[in-house]
Amino acid sequence: MTILKRTLLTTLLCLSSVESQPVVGPLVFTDASAFVHQVTVQDGVDETRYRQAVSPLILSLPVAAGNIDIRSAYMYLEMRDSSGIRDARGPLDTQIAGEWDLGKALFTGYVNVPTGSDSLDTIAADLATGIARNDLDFPIKTFGHGLDFGGALTLAYQFRHWAFSVGGGYVIRGPYAPLENVSNYDPGDESTVTLGATYAVGGWSAGLDLAGTYIRVDREAGQITFRNGKQFVGRGSLAYTSRRLKIEASATEITRFKNLDASTGPLLYEDRDSNGNDFRARGSLRVTPISGWTIFGEATYKDLTKNAYDATDPLFQGAARLWSYGGGLTVQVGKREAMTVRVVRGDGWIRDRAQDVETLNIRVSVRVSF
Repeated sequence: MTILKRTLLTTLLCLSSVESQPVVGPLVFTDASAFVHQVTVQDGVDETRYRQAVSPLILSLPVAAGNIDIRSAYMYLEMRDSSGIRDARGPLDTQIAGEWDLGKALFTGYVNVPTGSDSLDTIAADLATGIARNDLDFPIKTFGHGLDFGGALTLAYQFRHWAFSVGGGYVIRGPYAPLENVSNYDPGDESTVTLGATYAVGGWSAGLDLAGTYIRVDREAGQITFRNGKQFVGRGSLAYTSRRLKIEASATEITRFKNLDASTGPLLYEDRDSNGNDFRARGSLRVTPISGWTIFGEATYKDLTKNAYDATDPLFQGAARLWSYGGGLTVQVGKREAMTVRVVRGDGWIRDRAQDVETLNIRVSVRVSF
């Protein structure tokens, strides 16, 4: 991969969510997998356990100067505490993402088709609220939302060992019915601007990427109700790649500014910032000792600061620290088939150390190329 293409793709990480990042590759392939993610929250003698089982399916297709990937999944969600067991299940939205290499530019398109569950009942809504929490860090945070579509264009310029990029993207969010008693919720559209720089020499590369996102107002039944605060993301990365070894490390700082709320009348800024600060770090190592076998390890760290509200306020969010570590193995089991097994364990605390958290993620996937 050239330094120019690497810079374009790295910058696009700031434009795409984890669920919508395009799959890069010249082959047609399907990726069928299943994972279980478990989060246990302990508060003294009380314990709450969430379990999320998801079966994603991805189809990637090459097209002229690019590729398109289609993905969807089915999710089972369970919460167990002292009062019993509650669960919900259903399909997730279908996402179609594509990228086209324009030489010194990269264009990406994105469509979210609302095939997931909506109009959630009380039990499913309570469970969905739990997995959406930033401090619990679930891989999948929602059953689904509306018909969304958008695109991004990133331009890049290379000078010797340096590559620079600038890009912009816009996503139109469609209305949907998140709850049984909320039938017409229209989330605000999002616009993002990115800047990126990468320096590469030998097998080493270092990058810095910046992104700013502006989110428009949310409406319910046509009435303005809320607007998320502006968001700024800064990401630094370092990588080394050779024929049998790949090392990657990154640190990301996410700053969210005050929201606007209309629950008490006109749309006004919050008295204090309810978002807090979000810092994340990740490192990974991949080794290919023999052809067809790849061993990998990874570690992540997430630090959330408490927000500006008092602990007695409903908008209060306490500080949280989460870290995870694990690895796995990818084996080429045939000319066209590969299987990956991955196990990651996590620990941490939330709400200013008032609650301890343990996590476990087990994933098995099979990729078939054509």
